[in-house]
Amino acid sequence: MTTKIPSADEDIDDQLYNRQRYVLGDDAMKRLRQHHVLIINAGGLGIEIAKNVVLAGVHSITLQDTNNTNMLDLATQYYLHEENIGKNRAECSLEKLRALNDYVKVHVSTKSLSDCTNEYFQQFTCIVATECTLDEMKRINELCRINNIIFIMADIYGVFSRCFVDCGNQPFTVFDKDGEQSKEVFINHISPEGIVTVAGDERHPFQDNDIVLFRELIGLENLNKCERTVKDLNIHQFSIGDISSLGGEYKRGGIAREVKQQIQINFKSLNEQIINPRILTIDGSDYWTKNITGEIPQLIYVHVIMLAISEFKQLYQRLPEPIEINEESDQIKLTNLAKKYLNELISKDHSVNEDRFNQLIKYLLYSAKGSFAPLCSAMGGFVGQQVLTSITG
Repeated sequence: MTTKIPSADEDIDDQLYNRQRYVLGDDAMKRLRQHHVLIINAGGLGIEIAKNVVLAGVHSITLQDTNNTNMLDLATQYYLHEENIGKNRAECSLEKLRALNDYVKVHVSTKSLSDCTNEYFQQFTCIVATECTLDEMKRINELCRINNIIFIMADIYGVFSRCFVDCGNQPFTVFDKDGEQSKEVFINHISPEGIVTVAGDERHPFQDNDIVLFRELIGLENLNKCERTVKDLNIHQFSIGDISSLGGEYKRGGIAREVKQQIQINFKSLNEQIINPRILTIDGSDYWTKNITGEIPQLIYVHVIMLAISEFKQLYQRLPEPIEINEESDQIKLTNLAKKYLNELISKDHSVNEDRFNQLIKYLLYSAKGSFAPLCSAMGGFVGQQVLTSITG
C-alpha cells in the first residue's frame, strides 16, 4: 500500500519514484516537491516537456496556452486529435496530463501573456517558455532574474532546435556537480607527512582541492571520520597535509571517499546571450562568440536566424513560410532580420560564409512552421532534464 504525498516533508512513494529516488537522492526529491512550474504553450515541444515534468513529480504545473488546435499540431502533439481542432490545446491536454501522476497538481491557463501581471508570474518557481516572441521572452526573463525564478526557453523549427537556461542573477548553488556516485579508494599506506598511497595498482580519482573522508583506518583512528583537502601528487599518491599532530601510526586498512562539494554558478541574462552567445556544441565543447576569430561557426548562423524567426513572428504574428506557397518577401524579410543580428555579433576579426548563411536561411524558412516528432521527443527530454537539474541543484 502506498501513501500520497501532499507535501515535501512526508515520505516519498517508493512504488512510483524508486528509480528516480535512487538517482537523485531524498534531498533532491524533496526539493523537487516544492516547485511550481509554468510551461508556456502546449505544442509538440511544450507538451513533451510537461509530460516529463509531471512524471518527475513537482508540486504543481500550469500549462498556459491561448492557441487553438490546428492540423499542424496533430503531427507532434500526441494528446490532440481531429475532434480537438478549433479547441484550446492546453484544455484538450489537461486530463491526459493529470492521469500521468496523481501526486502532481496540473492546471491550465488560457490567459494571454500580454495580460499576465508580474504578480502572476511570481507565483511560479520555474518558467519554461516555448513558441514565444522575442519581446515576450526578454520580458519574462528579466522578471525571473529580479525575482530569482528559474527561466528556460526552448524552441523547435523543423529539424533545428535551441534551449536557453537562466537560474537568476544571484549565484546558483549546485549540490552535485556531476551526478556521479562519490569515488573511493582503498589505502595501502599513510605517512606522517600525510602522503596517502592507494592499494595495489589502483589509480586514485581525486584532483587538487577535492575533499575526502576517511574510515576503517587501523592505527590512525583519529583520522577516521575526518575530512581532508587533497593535493594530487601522482596517479597512485595524494597528499592530505601533515598529520603528525593527530598521533598514532598507520598500520593497515582504510578507505578514502570523496565528499561532494557545493559549487556556485553565475548565469547570463537572455539579452546578454543574444549579444554575445555562449554556444554549446553537440560534442560538449563551448565557446563565447566574441572570442572567435576567422570564419563564423555554423551554429552562430543558426542562432541569429532563430532570433530572426522570433522577431518575424513578433512583427507579422505568424511564422515565415516557404516561397512556393507564399510571396517571396518572407525570405527577404527573414534574411534582413538575420543579417541585422549577425552584424551585431561580428567584428573585423570575423569572416562570413555568405553561401552557407543563405543556405541555412532557406533551410529554416522551409521548416519553420513544422516540427519533427522525434526531435520534439528528444528535445522535450533534454529540456525536462534542464528543469529537474535547475530545481534540484
